[in-house]
Amino acid sequence: MEKKKKTRKKKTLQTSDKIMLFVFVLLIVIVISLAIVAISKKTQAEKVEYKDLVIPILDKKAKEQIQIDISNMKEKEEKEYVFEVTNYKNKQINQNKLTYHISLSASADVSLTLQEEDKKENLLKDNQATYVFEAKKKEKKTYHLKIKARKEIPENSFVSLKIES
Repeated sequence: MEKKKKTRKKKTLQTSDKIMLFVFVLLIVIVISLAIVAISKKTQAEKVEYKDLVIPILDKKAKEQIQIDISNMKEKEEKEYVFEVTNYKNKQINQNKLTYHISLSASADVSLTLQEEDKKENLLKDNQATYVFEAKKKEKKTYHLKIKARKEIPENSFVSLKIES
């Protein structure tokens, strides 16, 4: 008996098939990349609580106090609050050089970090920071307040943000 040799033919992809395969793989890579970016943006957006909080300081003896509810934060959970301090409101600008103070206090065991926009250093010293606005010149400073729970936070817990000149 004779053994028949099986011949295998190699299938070669035609140019149009290669192009379609390349486009298909490229689309899969793009979809995966977009999904990763969307998920990271969503988690980043969930961390930031206040985005449009603007506090104008126009004259000496100005005071603003904001209570930030941190009730029921879990251990090691972080929240970030973004706020702006300006020396103007509408067309009214401060007429004198102003020094303003930011102070923070917490009713629970949290670590507080205050950073200026695009800077990494913690501006707080003993939970206070001091800044100056020049006279007759529009200025705006954006701050990021990061609150991290050291342990589980009970109900009715707050961080008090006080800004005064």
